[in-house]
Amino acid sequence: MKFKKTLAIILTIASLTTLLAGCGDKKETGGSASGEKMTISWLGYPYGNCEEGTIPQQLLEEKFNIEINPVFLDEEAYVNKKPLLMASGEIPDIIYELDPGNLQADVRQGFLMELPYETIKKYAPSVVGMINEEIPELWLYSYCDGKNYGVPNLYYSGENIRVGLWRKDWLDNVGITKIPETIDEMHDAFVKFVNEDPDGNGKKDTYGLSGDLKSSYISFCEIFGAYGVLPFDWMEKDGKIVYGGVQPETKEVLSLLADWYKEGIIDPEFITDATNKSISTKFKNGILGYINNYGADYGNLDATQEEKFLGIMKKLNPEAELAVAPLPKGPEGKQGSFVWGKGGHIIALGKQVAEQPEKQQRILEMMEVMKNDQDFSLQLVLGTEGVSWEKNTSEEGGINWIAPYDTTAQRAKLLGSLELNGTSFYNIIPINKETRNAYTPKAQREHNEKYLDPSLGMKDALLKPDVVPESEKYLKDLQNKQLLLFAKIIKGEKSVADYAEFEKEWNELGGKILEENANSLYGELQKIYEQVGVQ
Repeated sequence: MKFKKTLAIILTIASLTTLLAGCGDKKETGGSASGEKMTISWLGYPYGNCEEGTIPQQLLEEKFNIEINPVFLDEEAYVNKKPLLMASGEIPDIIYELDPGNLQADVRQGFLMELPYETIKKYAPSVVGMINEEIPELWLYSYCDGKNYGVPNLYYSGENIRVGLWRKDWLDNVGITKIPETIDEMHDAFVKFVNEDPDGNGKKDTYGLSGDLKSSYISFCEIFGAYGVLPFDWMEKDGKIVYGGVQPETKEVLSLLADWYKEGIIDPEFITDATNKSISTKFKNGILGYINNYGADYGNLDATQEEKFLGIMKKLNPEAELAVAPLPKGPEGKQGSFVWGKGGHIIALGKQVAEQPEKQQRILEMMEVMKNDQDFSLQLVLGTEGVSWEKNTSEEGGINWIAPYDTTAQRAKLLGSLELNGTSFYNIIPINKETRNAYTPKAQREHNEKYLDPSLGMKDALLKPDVVPESEKYLKDLQNKQLLLFAKIIKGEKSVADYAEFEKEWNELGGKILEENANSLYGELQKIYEQVGVQ
């Protein structure tokens, strides 16, 4: 209660400041606080430790004359309890759907209302325009059985390519003066890391790289990218949609990785290194000389940031140095990295909202305000300036968090968000790229421009493989079989020729049906574009 009272005082002061600065905000941004007060139950992004009565919640309640009943679920509860909650009749008004598969399952259970394109265009035209301009295929996320069931949102960081890190001191120690740029140069460095004692401890206890087969989309993804293939995604080839896992390039990469494993340059625990955290710990502790992630954050190369990679590693080894790993070029000069793309998630509405047109309007108008009023959206993510954060007035720019908001755990608890570039419980239409850049430190912006070339990103032709109808029946089992065979081939327990097993199973156990559905869905995109007004 004390927390809520403090927030109320803060918000009152903030409101008075806004009034003194100039009236008319609600009119300009389309706020509908003049309508009848209503209660909205809100299942946002799964931050299970977020509190009720946060600054963002109260800002929304005040601006739009609503009372929010937040539904907080952590990631495990989202998967296991969300379906049970809604099956019992407790269906939230706003439902944050993480994936197209989640939305499709909820549609088939009868939990969601159809949300016609015309309704969205009427009350949130700028949101529609944003999707149409940025990534129009995103409308597939909310599409199911010929109807639309929500408003997809964007995830700008999703277009960042996955660049890794090299142990620069190890490269120096084995006589390599140039950061590897090709698959062959990468291989040569790995061989030296294994055989030439790069850490100088007199033991043969180092490896080149590891994998993360449970995170299949990103495991060895830059190696697959060097051969131009996405092994777990849909790809466009000769005007048709095909599954990358049954393309010849996938077998080429498996053959390469099997050779690398036989040479001892892949950590033999690559299968049980089941989380990126495990791999990053090995990299920090000097077991691996390369990791295919974490190079996107310039802070990981700044020794003064003690909680980032180099800062941590300097404590263990003062001689440690890091370098960003460019995506390696393959034998035909190809290079690339799996990216999710700018497609984020979906905001759906519970079936009961179909009988409440005023609530539909209010929710869509909130989305429109979030798109057009970036100052308001910033508050929904960062909280109140001077209370939770302040501008960094140095040349470096960016923001400084104010205690108790200066840890990620506290921000999740008190704001329902972690950082400017992350996903927010309440700001369901993310802040645009220009605003994010304006509040991003100069060093990070320069780092992004230098290393994160979006043209090298390789995304699913339909954005996510489970957008394809009947994916819930076939895709997971097929990909599990594919992963198991990947592991056996890389370890040498099976040969690349044995991959024909999966290709046969793919066709017989639902893959052929999925491919037909994928191409049918691809053909429906033009009809969707006509309805939403894509030019």
